[in-house]
Amino acid sequence: MPDFDAIAAAIATRYAPAQVTPPAGLQNIRSSSADLPQAINSGRALLRPVVLVFPDQGELTPSSGGLRRGVSRWLVRFYLTISKDLPRETNALRKWLTVLVDQHKTSLQLGGTVVAVRTLSWRIALLPYAGRMYAGIELGVETITDDTWSPIA
Repeated sequence: MPDFDAIAAAIATRYAPAQVTPPAGLQNIRSSSADLPQAINSGRALLRPVVLVFPDQGELTPSSGGLRRGVSRWLVRFYLTISKDLPRETNALRKWLTVLVDQHKTSLQLGGTVVAVRTLSWRIALLPYAGRMYAGIELGVETITDDTWSPIA
């Protein structure tokens, strides 16, 4: 059985500060997680930019050979700032987009049952979180898993 919690955590690790080189002159990602916080701000401390990983949807296809192929989709959301002026914030988001889209380029595998991970889509938008609107980027990420599957009658 695919461990969806472990897969989400592995996706988040690809966007961790140590794994990312920010665009010139911009603050690096401060945290990346699949464990969603109550808020992106912690008191007066800013926790942005931040990347959060959300499960979206998936399919599992069993085969007669005892192998089950899974295709899962995830939303990887990059929250840059509380939005005040999205057209102006888009300049920084466009620079970040180039970095974020290629975070899975160096390795298509995540380990375990995941045989491939790839970014399929992106959008720059106002992203809601905990009652606030943030200027951000939403990536559509797909994982492909293979695991043994032996149903019992």
